[in-house]
Amino acid sequence: MKISSTRSSEPSPRATRRLGHKRLWLVLGALALAGWSAAAFAAGVGYFKVIVPELQDFTGALTPGRALRSIARSPANWVRAMTSDAETAHLDIDLKFKDLRKLQEKRAEAFRMDALIAEPDDFVSAVMRHNGRSVKVKLRLKGDQTDHLDTDKWSFRVHVKSDDHVFGMRRFSLQAPKTRHFQLEAMFHAYLRSQGILAPRYFFVDVSVNGKDIGLMAVEEHFSKELLESQGRREGVMLKFDESRFWDSVAQTGQAGPYNNFNVAMIQPFQLSLVQSSPRLSKELDYAVGLLRAFVRGELPADAVFDVDLMARFMAAAEVWRAPHALQWINVRFYYNPLIARLEPIGYDAKPSTYTCCAFGLVSLESNFGGRLLQDPAIRAAFARELPRMARDMVDGAIEGQLADFEEHLMNALHHEFPMLSRFDYDYLRAHSEPLIGMDDENFDHFNPMMGRADLDLPTPVLAYIQEGDDGPYLELTNALPIEVSVTELSLGNGNGGGGSHPLRLRRASLPVSIPPTAYQGAPVYVRIPYQPDAGGMPEEIQGVARVRGQDRAYPFVASRYSAPVHGNPLPSATLEEVLDRHDFLSWNPAAGWLEADAGVHAVDGFLVLPPDVGLHLGPGTTLRFEAGRGIIARGPLRFEGREGAPVVLEGRGKTPWAGVFVLESESPSEWAHVEIRDPGGFDLPGFTLTGSVTFRKNEVSIRDSHLTGNRAEDALNIVRSKFSLRNVAISRTSSDAFDGDFVQGMIEGGEIHHIGGDGIDVSGSEVEVSGVLLADIRDKAVSIGEKSRLEARGLRIERVGTGVVSKDGSHGIVSDSTFTDVAHAAVMAYTKKPEYGPASLVAEGLVVDGVGRVAVAQSGSRVVVDGSEIDTEAIDIDALYSDGYMRK
Repeated sequence: MKISSTRSSEPSPRATRRLGHKRLWLVLGALALAGWSAAAFAAGVGYFKVIVPELQDFTGALTPGRALRSIARSPANWVRAMTSDAETAHLDIDLKFKDLRKLQEKRAEAFRMDALIAEPDDFVSAVMRHNGRSVKVKLRLKGDQTDHLDTDKWSFRVHVKSDDHVFGMRRFSLQAPKTRHFQLEAMFHAYLRSQGILAPRYFFVDVSVNGKDIGLMAVEEHFSKELLESQGRREGVMLKFDESRFWDSVAQTGQAGPYNNFNVAMIQPFQLSLVQSSPRLSKELDYAVGLLRAFVRGELPADAVFDVDLMARFMAAAEVWRAPHALQWINVRFYYNPLIARLEPIGYDAKPSTYTCCAFGLVSLESNFGGRLLQDPAIRAAFARELPRMARDMVDGAIEGQLADFEEHLMNALHHEFPMLSRFDYDYLRAHSEPLIGMDDENFDHFNPMMGRADLDLPTPVLAYIQEGDDGPYLELTNALPIEVSVTELSLGNGNGGGGSHPLRLRRASLPVSIPPTAYQGAPVYVRIPYQPDAGGMPEEIQGVARVRGQDRAYPFVASRYSAPVHGNPLPSATLEEVLDRHDFLSWNPAAGWLEADAGVHAVDGFLVLPPDVGLHLGPGTTLRFEAGRGIIARGPLRFEGREGAPVVLEGRGKTPWAGVFVLESESPSEWAHVEIRDPGGFDLPGFTLTGSVTFRKNEVSIRDSHLTGNRAEDALNIVRSKFSLRNVAISRTSSDAFDGDFVQGMIEGGEIHHIGGDGIDVSGSEVEVSGVLLADIRDKAVSIGEKSRLEARGLRIERVGTGVVSKDGSHGIVSDSTFTDVAHAAVMAYTKKPEYGPASLVAEGLVVDGVGRVAVAQSGSRVVVDGSEIDTEAIDIDALYSDGYMRK
């Protein structure tokens, strides 16, 4: 009998042991891998969160290797700095004990809250001493986070009192160099200014507080008219998004949460009291806020709100310098340019960085504000043009070469205290910029995170504004939270918040009112609640109470008046077809590229608006008569070619003045010959006002044998940022200034300026030659040279004027071979009216004077030389001089 053996299905003990060992090794391997991964992750986090910031604070370097090289070079850096000819200014700050104690208490509060919440009453009085001068200031702690306060180098916001200045500035900040990455912020600002973008002045000084030397501090200019004037802009309105609720939320909850959203932030101006004291600035503020509100609400595209080229250039600069901080909505700042009714960016708090780990794509898209701008086709197209150019300049070393001397100057100051500090290594930015060279609009997309707990005590969730509509007043309510909010009480306010005894009478609505939620960093829904005003009209504020779904507490809020969004740019525009359809006296000359009109008298209905790059040609014997308040708005050249006896005439159609002529910008020159401009009143539109009846901006201008008379605006002829020539031009019967040149280069030859209510010739930031001009019957100054201008005049006849030739505010004038007759105050004069510009000088030779109050006057610090002899200086109360009627402000 054959017996076959069978194998058991149970594993043997040895096999079981082998399987157990294998599983054990797998588990141990997995644990080892997980441990290694955790250790590597912790090491990586530690390196980037601890080691890299410490290296950067200590040496300015981001890697251990570069840090060691910086340490090795530090003796040579220190010796070079100590032997350099460059001197670092010193600033002493003196505080009373009680005021220093107040600052110390505020600093302690900031550390408790992990954020500095600035309040209006935080300011204390102090005295600053610099270059032998003592200046009274008020100051407070500044900086949203405690890195501005964690050493003896506290950051300060400084306001200079009265009309004095420090470093030519009235408002500025002092902060430790490390808070803005040492020299990098200054270099970035310098680069922005080289690209025509507004940016604060930024430099370093040695500082002592109550006799204690705290070392080197960075001076950062704040937002005031000196920032604008020093960079060729007129005094105007500057804006920001109010980030106070952002930081309130950080302090109360530990996170910004739903308040990290510019769509639910109010828009605020800088220096509100100053703006409100000026009718012009108040009007511009209302429009500028409305313009930005319309963008936020999606009612106007970005290209109708912002200067497209400057905004695109600013964003491109932030890209190549890896400065996303500059594009965060809590840091963006704007200047309303009144000449183009657009907002310009102001570079601020950029913190450019070479730290590239874990950063992909465009830094502009890391910001919801930057991403919103790039949705606009015009800004996106301009950005796609500017970014490759700047990226190429970074890769090719052009930017490094441009800033080399400037960085050397900064390092000579920094190396006194920080000898281990590295010079900037551009390699990171070159590597970042290289792929950006190939970016264009076609491949743009290839270069492409809340609330917390339900029991959190939140900042006020409702934004509430009092508005005026066509059918009466209404409340506009917005919910900042991604949770439904209801308004349960509304009453007329007394400024104390909360509910009141006088309920608001609503129209077509009843309480409670539900306000829909706003998605994280999304656009909110605006709820309109019409109400019945009291007999006294619209109130200044209305109080309310809101409740958040899921919470028991009430949130009081106050609604106040707010500028309404605007629905278009105040400057009208038109296509070529629209112009021809509206003005039947015009025809199109395609060969010349301009519109033209036959000789004769033509009535112009509305504004005559020229499309971009389209010129207007008018020949001999052509007269245009405009409706009241209307005129020409051109974005191309004006060629007016009259002749003697047959001039080109522009005038109004009735007793109410017409507006005048405004050329915004033109690459082709404007040329006028034998032109008469009669009785214009200037441009005054909602949100837009020009100081000049005839204004040229960024357009080469030539005017000869022409007459401007009867002007009722601030300036008869205003030329801005242009080259010009005026030959045999007469300006007469004007209520204020005759010619005003702002940041221009040019000449005035022959002609006459007479019967003027203000200045005859007034220049700012300009270089001008004047010869053979008669200036007579002028209430104020015949020639005013201001704001670092250079003017040379010869052969002038000055008769019956308040003051002859004045050089002021850092300017230099030369006047020769000229006669002065019947001058009420002084023939020539030099003084300082704006201290930030410094003293002025004037050289006079070969003057003939008759019936003048004084031949020459020089204020202490300024200089006047007459026929080779320097006259004695004297103390002059400039304010009293202006109030006495010799000069106008």
